[in-house]
Amino acid sequence: TPAQLNNIDDLPIPDYSFYDLDKYDYLSEQKEVFIVGSRGCVRNCDFCDIRHQFGRYKFRSGIDVANEMIHTAETLGFKRFQFTDSLVNGSLKSFEEFMIVIAEYNNKNPEKKLQWSGQYICRPEKQQKERVYKLIAESGGEGLSIGAESGSNHVLEHMNKKTTVESL
Repeated sequence: TPAQLNNIDDLPIPDYSFYDLDKYDYLSEQKEVFIVGSRGCVRNCDFCDIRHQFGRYKFRSGIDVANEMIHTAETLGFKRFQFTDSLVNGSLKSFEEFMIVIAEYNNKNPEKKLQWSGQYICRPEKQQKERVYKLIAESGGEGLSIGAESGSNHVLEHMNKKTTVESL
């Protein structure tokens, strides 16, 4: 495993001042910037190498992530963010903190509403509260990708996926 930064909250807010950001619109019709909220994964699925690449799961506080997004939006005008994380909801507490801050920002600034997308881990129904889905929408969450490697509970169990077809 390569050497890892243990506290990713210590990462500074990226400085994009030396980029010609007008040339970075190749991923979508609207310009977007990448953001890192976590490294690694909370699971250890048999087929996946994320744990080997990143080691133990590490995440930034939701407030820190939200502050970076708001700072980037206010200073550079970006409204769209793409998470580079293996999963945006690895830490449910941090995920909710992030969404609450961004939802409040979006409600106060409807003309500058922020949007974000990323990879989302499917959790058992009892872990995923209904309010989370409302927060995803209010915070500008869209285009979440969920790894559904199989439509068979038997296969999911043998992959060590720790989810079910019903939860998907």
